Amino acid sequence: MESEDSMLSLCRRLLTYRRGSDHLRLGSYRTHPASNDGVYMFEPSTDSGRVIVAINFTDTVQVVDVGSGQVVSSTTTGAEPTAGPEGLVLSTKEAVIVEAGDT
Repeated sequence: MESEDSMLSLCRRLLTYRRGSDHLRLGSYRTHPASNDGVYMFEPSTDSGRVIVAINFTDTVQVVDVGSGQVVSSTTTGAEPTAGPEGLVLSTKEAVIVEAGDT
């Protein structure tokens, strides 16, 4: 039986999400302006919307501004946080996909 937090499970979740996301498959990409030395962020978008991918490469917790949105996938298991005005908290070495709300 496959563990929810296994690498295989993560890959399956990401592939499933990508198949259903025009933003990731067909969108144009740009580096998100909130990227910094420890967190790389990029934003694939189409005319119908956008997602933000944030990757924390550091060994410390990072808080980044992604505007409003809903975390739809994360490399950590458990409750998926909501991105809001206070920012998005990224655990060490965590990566997330956020379906961006209105900006």
